[in-house]
Amino acid sequence: EGEVDDEGNPIPDKYSEVEIAMIYKNSQSTIEYSFVNNINTSDGGTHVSGLRTALTRTINDLAREASSKNEFKGEDVREGLVYVLSLKFPEPQFESQTKAKLGSSEATSIVSGVFGSKLKMYLEDHPKDCKTIIDKIAISKQAREAAKRARDLVTKKNEFSLGGLPGKLADCQSKNPEESEIFIVEGDSAGG
Repeated sequence: EGEVDDEGNPIPDKYSEVEIAMIYKNSQSTIEYSFVNNINTSDGGTHVSGLRTALTRTINDLAREASSKNEFKGEDVREGLVYVLSLKFPEPQFESQTKAKLGSSEATSIVSGVFGSKLKMYLEDHPKDCKTIIDKIAISKQAREAAKRARDLVTKKNEFSLGGLPGKLADCQSKNPEESEIFIVEGDSAGG
């Protein structure tokens, strides 16, 4: 049988080389550059999926080990990340003539296996960096959740206004029925 990586995934007999440089910045955007055999894969592909999977899994594993109750989504983990991924890979399969996206399925496990183990090793050897990264990601998660709550509140308010109810009815400010009441009056001026 063939060789397997740290997670039991088969490593193809073909020679592959993975190079990744990354940094977290104080930004909300993610900047990604990916290459296969020095060809810019501007639309990403399976090698980028492998990096993203390994990054999210490794960060979540280390956060759990650090007794963090957070479970991060990929978008939280990638916020503020800038990286360059270069994969040297024999016989790559691209999804189009422009070679903008890698389609070779084995690239996912190659990049995921190599990057996941090296990232975990680095962060375990540098606990201060690990804590800084996890704290930054926790803030990204809080911001994402706060934005979702605000969006849901606006959507909920718009549901009332779109439902044909004029501005005469307002949503309750409390979920406690003892603190809420409704007044029904006749006519526009009757409510005073």
